[in-house]
Amino acid sequence: MIKRIHSGLFGAILLLAASATANAAIIGTLTFRDPTGTVNSNEAIDVWVTLTLDSASDPLVYDNTIDSFGGINPATFPATGQLQVSPYGEVPFDSYDYVSQFIRRSCNDTFAAPGCGGPTSAYQWDVPPPPNGWFDWNGTLNPGESTDIFLYRLTPVGGNAPAGTYQAFNVGLGLTLHGHNDMYEAEVEEDLFSISTGCAPGGCSFTRNVVAAVPVPGALWLLGSGMAALGLIRRRAA
Repeated sequence: MIKRIHSGLFGAILLLAASATANAAIIGTLTFRDPTGTVNSNEAIDVWVTLTLDSASDPLVYDNTIDSFGGINPATFPATGQLQVSPYGEVPFDSYDYVSQFIRRSCNDTFAAPGCGGPTSAYQWDVPPPPNGWFDWNGTLNPGESTDIFLYRLTPVGGNAPAGTYQAFNVGLGLTLHGHNDMYEAEVEEDLFSISTGCAPGGCSFTRNVVAAVPVPGALWLLGSGMAALGLIRRRAA
């Protein structure tokens, strides 16, 4: 399985694809499942989203155990895509290679500020462990149905983040078709469907109030250890 993780600013193309995907006809919404909460500064933060298909949408069907296309009929694939080398632009697919899942996020959040993340950031954005992530998803989602997806895990850099209020806005997921253009002898890509939370600063957001973790005093730790040892001795004596 090929995993694709994108970080950057969401542009008009992504939002257009989310609202009007021509070939896949996947119409729906992506929302933060747990938009607010309070956590300790030494805790990881799980970012869950809910994908809901509109009643007018086609079913979303994908199973990467079937074939390289995830069981999607190639007859439904677009005829053109985006060339991945200069001069870029739209060119024909001369062949189709595979379909991959992807996740993406914008870089205007405060969890990984400044920029898109680094050693000075409070948190780093990680791909979550199986089995509930987008890269683990296989199956069918029918019109009107919803599914919860574990999209990212925010891990405190250095094990502890500064206390404060943090926000994230745009995260997304989708499927990308990969193929080849013979004239340029290069890869061609086109999103089969792409959908995001569509949030912007000042609108909807994923918000966490981070409070400083209270360390366990050394004396209490020793007291607890002593009581545990005493209990063990008593059990052995019995």
